[in-house]
Amino acid sequence: HAHRARPSHAAPGLAARMAFLAAGVLTALLCLAPATARAYEDQVALSVDANYAYAQDGIPMHGAGVGVSAGIGLGDTFTLQFRGGYAAHPHSGDVSTAHLLSLTAEALYIVDILTWVPFFGAGIDGLLLVHDTTYASFEVHGIVGLDYLHSRSLAFGLDVRVGYVPFAMTRGGFSGLHVQAGLRVSWLFSRW
Repeated sequence: HAHRARPSHAAPGLAARMAFLAAGVLTALLCLAPATARAYEDQVALSVDANYAYAQDGIPMHGAGVGVSAGIGLGDTFTLQFRGGYAAHPHSGDVSTAHLLSLTAEALYIVDILTWVPFFGAGIDGLLLVHDTTYASFEVHGIVGLDYLHSRSLAFGLDVRVGYVPFAMTRGGFSGLHVQAGLRVSWLFSRW
């Protein structure tokens, strides 16, 4: 059966609101940052996350997802992170349910190493979309986030990934803006 794609006129407003919200939260929390330094240097992080997912075109707009990730500190300012994720976008109107699997590689820049740790970076995703049939695609994204280091072994975080799927690889796939906003729990281990 055929489905109609939604117009994409709502996406820029949502992305702008999410970016302003992330910037506001980061600014407020940075003002409260204590002076105790704590680093990700020489640490491995294993994380689980839950997120809200937004897709601009081709699949239902709103969804929810989960992910697992592993990251490694490359000095006191950079982290390399790998993530696997799943998101479900329940049917909406005449557009059927979509399931999205992703594999992600990200490079993160740690702005400051304190109890509150803001970061930003960029990544690339391989995507597998199950929606009436199976489609493969890729995405490039930017990420901004904030971690709270509860201890040297436990952190809580929030992040927003704003990605762009440049084109639908096959007819019926999705393209355009893809946003994920989520909460994360990370367990930290020494590399050595």
